[in-house]
Amino acid sequence: MPHFSTRFRVAVAAALTTGIALTAGSFWFENTLENNVIDQARSLAAQHADDLASLITVLRDPRKVTASDAAQFEMYEVVDHSGNRVSSCPAGGPPATSLAYLAPPKGALTPPNFYVPERAISVFVAAPLTYVAPQADPCAAFEGQLWQVEVSAAPTPDSHYVVYAAVPLSEGGQAVVDNVRQQLLIGVPLVVLLVAVVAWFAVRGSLRPVAAISAEVGEISATDLRRRVPVPKTGDEITRLATTMNAMLGRVSESVDQQRQFIADASHELRTPLTSMRTQLEVLFAHSERIDWRQATSNVAVDLERMQGLVADLLLLARLEAQPVVDDRVDLADVVAECLAGRPSRSGVTLTSDCSPVTVTGSHTQLARVVANLLDNASRHARGVVRVSVGRVGVLAELLVADDGPGVPEADRVRVFDRFVRLDEARSVDAGGAGLGLAIVRDIVHAHGGTVSVTSNEPGARFVVRLPLA
Repeated sequence: MPHFSTRFRVAVAAALTTGIALTAGSFWFENTLENNVIDQARSLAAQHADDLASLITVLRDPRKVTASDAAQFEMYEVVDHSGNRVSSCPAGGPPATSLAYLAPPKGALTPPNFYVPERAISVFVAAPLTYVAPQADPCAAFEGQLWQVEVSAAPTPDSHYVVYAAVPLSEGGQAVVDNVRQQLLIGVPLVVLLVAVVAWFAVRGSLRPVAAISAEVGEISATDLRRRVPVPKTGDEITRLATTMNAMLGRVSESVDQQRQFIADASHELRTPLTSMRTQLEVLFAHSERIDWRQATSNVAVDLERMQGLVADLLLLARLEAQPVVDDRVDLADVVAECLAGRPSRSGVTLTSDCSPVTVTGSHTQLARVVANLLDNASRHARGVVRVSVGRVGVLAELLVADDGPGVPEADRVRVFDRFVRLDEARSVDAGGAGLGLAIVRDIVHAHGGTVSVTSNEPGARFVVRLPLA
């Protein structure tokens, strides 16, 4: 199937629309002009028929109409109740060319039951009349013209007559109609062609910025995401398209930068335990007689456990981005109770809870991971107390995890949820953390349609998770 350009499709659509509109308008205009010409002839013919019928009624005999009176009626014919021609102007003529033959009255019956109309009946004779008048006939002869015929009744005491009066259509009016028709036959195609050409060039000019945008996008690669498409100053839809595309390129660039940073951080975090294991194994192999192999393998196992946890966290973050959330009904209070029940207590840290039953929709496993990560984070930084509460705030379920530790500086309260972010004080407290726990919390909560934030607990930090109620 052929593919046509936008310029071609718009030009064809504009030409078709203009052609249809102009053609319909031309037919209407031409028909209106022609009807005006016909109406003028019809009005004059009806007046002639009525005037002649009145004259015959007074004279009682159509043959008594004088030549000077007949001349003013242009062309007429009078028939009796049997349909026989009594008089006409011009005189004579074959029956097939008579007005009564060409324009019989509506509802007419065969003689002698001939119906005489009470009012004039308009009949447009499309075929030209061909009367040829003798030289002595005072009526003018009109050959090869279109005529408008009107019929009127002329009752007399002795008989009933039917009067046919014919008036030719105005030659000037017909000339105007013919001239308009010729002008429209030439003008309409020219206007359609002009509209198509104008539409072609107008669309080409409008799409020139699109071509520039397309060329620029085609040259942008994954290693050069800082480039932006040109924004035209027209202020139209193309300007908004270019602005939106630049915003999209900005988000893509930011996402790629974050991905690169993520890969660099992951590589760095994995390199540390790998380097440690390799060093310990090389020392063990080189000095096996002086190194306690049990202690060495125990140290390697610790590094393996740390690396295994990091890999598990990375896989979890990847699955959160690719898989939809399970729609189960979960009671947050039960989730907190399960996490607290199976949690080893840290020396010197007391865990307290105040939970009310609140049901949300989501994955029980992932929500348990949120609670566990927040408890781990609070336990690592708490000086003596970690408080957990679950409740309802309007149409939201709220999970609070607070500690009495050093807290999170206000400048870091957004950055703390980024991947591989560990605050300086956190590094000194827990050197084994990889900085993925709170990032996992943020991604799980966002996947469940909720929000997570951190505020001051005076002292300490308070993490607030809010989720839609089931």
